[in-house]
Amino acid sequence: MQVTLSQFIAAVVVEDGGDASQRGRVSGGAPIFYVRDQAERQRLCLLLEKVLLATPHDLQNGISILVVH
Repeated sequence: MQVTLSQFIAAVVVEDGGDASQRGRVSGGAPIFYVRDQAERQRLCLLLEKVLLATPHDLQNGISILVVH
């Protein structure tokens, strides 16, 4: 039997405002990228979207996830 993943979180992009103490707020098995502000988060999501062939989803709390569908 062959098992394949058809959908998964490829990356997480988190605004930390340059404050390293915020970095414990998100954890998990996907790569996590920390950025200073919303503009940097949007820019990085755009780049990762192209590289990973993933869809970015803004969770409206300073966190975006990139999902491969």
